[in-house]
Amino acid sequence: MPPGNAPSPNAPGSLRIGIITTTQTSHGRNLLRGAARYISEHAPHVSLDLLDCHYTFETGDFEHLDGVLINVVDARLGKIAPNFPAIYLGQKAADNAAEDFQVRHELIGATAADVLLDSGAISFAYFGGNWSHNKASLERSERRSKAFHNRIEAQINPQVDWHFEAHSECNIKDLRRWVRQIPKPAGIFAFNDFAAVQVATACEQEHIRIPEEVSIIGVDNDRSLCLINEPYISSINPKAEFVAYKGMHALLKQMQQRDIPAELKDDSQPEVHHRESTGTCSCQEPTIRSCLDSISMLPPDELAPPQLAKRVRSSLRNLETLFRKQINTTIQETIIEERVRRTKKLLRDTEMSLEQISEALNQTVCNVRKQFKRLTGMTPQNYREVFLARASWPSQARKPNKDELSICFLSGLKHHAAREILFGVEQYARAHGNLRISLNEGFNSSTLDPEVELIRHELLQTYDGLIALPDAQIPASLLTSKPIVCVEHLRNSPNSVAVTLNNTDIGSSAAKHFLNKGYTEFAYCEFEATDAALGDGYIDPRSQGRYNGFRQELLKQGIDPNSIRRQIYTGHVGLSQWLTQLPRHTAIFTFSDQLALFIIVACKRLGIHVPEELAVLGVDNDELYEQCTRPAISSMEIDFRMMGSTALQRLVQMLAETQRPASKNQSFIPSLCVEKESTQGLATDNEVVNRAVRQMRKHLDRNISITELAEESTVSRRTLEMQFKAVLGCPPKAYLELLRIEKTQRLLIQSNHTVEEIADRVGIQPGTYLTQVFRKRTGQTPNRYRRAWHA
Repeated sequence: MPPGNAPSPNAPGSLRIGIITTTQTSHGRNLLRGAARYISEHAPHVSLDLLDCHYTFETGDFEHLDGVLINVVDARLGKIAPNFPAIYLGQKAADNAAEDFQVRHELIGATAADVLLDSGAISFAYFGGNWSHNKASLERSERRSKAFHNRIEAQINPQVDWHFEAHSECNIKDLRRWVRQIPKPAGIFAFNDFAAVQVATACEQEHIRIPEEVSIIGVDNDRSLCLINEPYISSINPKAEFVAYKGMHALLKQMQQRDIPAELKDDSQPEVHHRESTGTCSCQEPTIRSCLDSISMLPPDELAPPQLAKRVRSSLRNLETLFRKQINTTIQETIIEERVRRTKKLLRDTEMSLEQISEALNQTVCNVRKQFKRLTGMTPQNYREVFLARASWPSQARKPNKDELSICFLSGLKHHAAREILFGVEQYARAHGNLRISLNEGFNSSTLDPEVELIRHELLQTYDGLIALPDAQIPASLLTSKPIVCVEHLRNSPNSVAVTLNNTDIGSSAAKHFLNKGYTEFAYCEFEATDAALGDGYIDPRSQGRYNGFRQELLKQGIDPNSIRRQIYTGHVGLSQWLTQLPRHTAIFTFSDQLALFIIVACKRLGIHVPEELAVLGVDNDELYEQCTRPAISSMEIDFRMMGSTALQRLVQMLAETQRPASKNQSFIPSLCVEKESTQGLATDNEVVNRAVRQMRKHLDRNISITELAEESTVSRRTLEMQFKAVLGCPPKAYLELLRIEKTQRLLIQSNHTVEEIADRVGIQPGTYLTQVFRKRTGQTPNRYRRAWHA
């Protein structure tokens, strides 16, 4: 298909803006969200193209764009012309020092200091992780650390003999030694949530109590990381989304665009999300949250259960029940914890006597002393002496729960899917209790230090079982001694089972989706293997499985083998060349939504219409890409959270079994085709058929007749039926039935509607008719289909 054979997909007056950032980190995804949100709210005439951050860009690569947002941490840049409209996220504007397109690192550091000062720490520490390989991240880490130190120095009582140190090495040996040696009680600020989880893991292995001995706070508020530990990790939202939001505004102003706001409301203030790692309950139930916020702010004479119940407009009895159910404590105990927190602050920051402090808290000295010792294990006087360096913090190891299972999740979390899998693991653990999840393999695994490897091996031996993703490194001895659930891959271990995708089925379903639209030309596009350790010619087995299923289904339906193409993505230049060589009306199945997005961006650049000329189908159904891509990407949806919960469920079952299962024992996670705009065309230019199918989709919720469709298409019923058979190989009634069954499948999986309610939503008569049609098409009843999906 030669470029330029169709007018540009963009409407007159529209603009195309590119953005270079990774989508594999929380920070990068938030930047993309911010840019997309600005367009949605203020510039609907702008389309946003996500560009491949692994490619080295020069000005010539932007010739199809009107401007570009560049995340300087992720982008690889060659020579960019100074007059090309561009905003560099992650640094100050070169021509205007007042324009700062980066999160407020100094304010983040100061905010972390305020939180940890309030927690009652005597020593303070900063953990930056290992950023020696990334100069930009190292510079940001240093800025946060410096601001953190300066804020403590400015705020802490001069009489307190406080301590500060920073640490950046992230192998487990050094990190465990570091947290062990820090004077307690300590407050540790981590560069991001991943680093905070590493600190929490080291504390757990050293039996250091969080937050009693060490309080921890991270940055990014990445929920999948913050909620893995118990206690949950407090975190600071750095407002990365606003950085890109502001950057898009500045770029359009630079391009002299009208009809955009003159100024933006500043939303760059970092926001603290308090959780248990800094001594705060993380419950988000609205009434509980409101009550906890009131407890932290109210004056001492108003800190009583009846007043709190009145303040949140609840009966005292209902509020007490809610506290016990949601956070397993009482209102009075929560108030006592707040009094002890205030007592700590006054002991550290003032010279008030215990009598004066008790009076300020509206309590008797006896009550304050008794409550303080019960919760901290020391008297108020001992506590003050710790801060004056005349005593040391009493050591008290965390008591292990004998009934608790300790599970290690092994992954570097380098991909968004890994975080979703982890989230599913967490959901199952919270729902079933007595399951403690730890994250590992975030530590530097490139070292050859035998002592470090020994410590890592000893650490993994302490867990009851392991959940491993493909990137995890597991010592050979553990493959035979520990039960392991392998997610998305297999391992040669007698103690392992696998929870995987049925990649062959995914490919087969993709082929059927295209065949139902009359396509006869097909292509599969995949990423090039990037891990040098895997050697030349390595093919990801997931990708190979998807291609095999795709090809086998097409061949089974009589498609010419020469009409099935396979392409490895190596960059946008090669991709563009390949797309121009494809026949018109080729159906392209891609390894992932990200690759589908790159294809759609390339098609825009080449003037190729999607789906009218090329149809594109991805895998993952990532909601983020839907926000920033038009046409929206049709995708094979994979429930990664279900994959995570299934993995933990299988591991718990293995731990309860006396005989371990064979490694060939696998659980397959199903997939579902979610059709959006990028495959809503047909493999034809026949306008009568295209118009009729558009009407079918539009009126799928009512019992539209074929006669009505013929009238809408301005042809006779007989003509409509003849043209459908010629183009799609079936009459219009059968094709309408197919669309209804596809929608029924989606509703069965994605909703709790009854079969009768679904029948009403897909325009099928209520009663048994939907069940009959569904069984004829799929071989099973709607209820059995739903149960099989959620099994």
